[in-house]
Amino acid sequence: MLNQDEQIALFVEAINKDAEKLCKKIDKETKQLYASEVEKLRRKAEEKMLQRINYYKNETETDFNKNLALDKTANRQLLCDKRNEITQKVFALVREEISAFTEGDGYAEFLEESLKSICGYTCGAVEIFARGADTEKVKAAAERLGIEYTVSADEGIALGGIRVADRSANKIFDDTLDLRIQEQREWFLLNSSLGINI
Repeated sequence: MLNQDEQIALFVEAINKDAEKLCKKIDKETKQLYASEVEKLRRKAEEKMLQRINYYKNETETDFNKNLALDKTANRQLLCDKRNEITQKVFALVREEISAFTEGDGYAEFLEESLKSICGYTCGAVEIFARGADTEKVKAAAERLGIEYTVSADEGIALGGIRVADRSANKIFDDTLDLRIQEQREWFLLNSSLGINI
């Protein structure tokens, strides 16, 4: 049988072993809890960071797209302005050429050929409209062609040429230089490679 000191020593030793086991268990659980909490915090921080990154990414993309749209609009407007400027210059030169043509010797012949061509489609008397400066030339051409006609000055015809009304057939033939230049302007805009595609 063990004496009291030996029993106390064994008892203390048993308590120390239990305390050591309990300490190891607590230490292990503490480490697991610590690791678990650290992982939770890491995930939470990572989630917040990703949210912030996505927020700034979206903000940046939105700003970029907004600025790009504004730049495109500004560039489109610059291109439109430049295209209009080029078109205006080209057609100002065309108007100068037409003006020089209407002052030249070939213009009366042009009016007569135009009238002759139109009268091939008319039936009887016609009403001819021309610029005020052209009425005498048109009358002379109609006389040479033997057409039954009346001539009226038309302020709507700015560049030259004629417009003929056949009242009996209820038709109007427009061979004015104004209409020709308008048609050429439309053709020019479609075929001049000045289109704007942004």
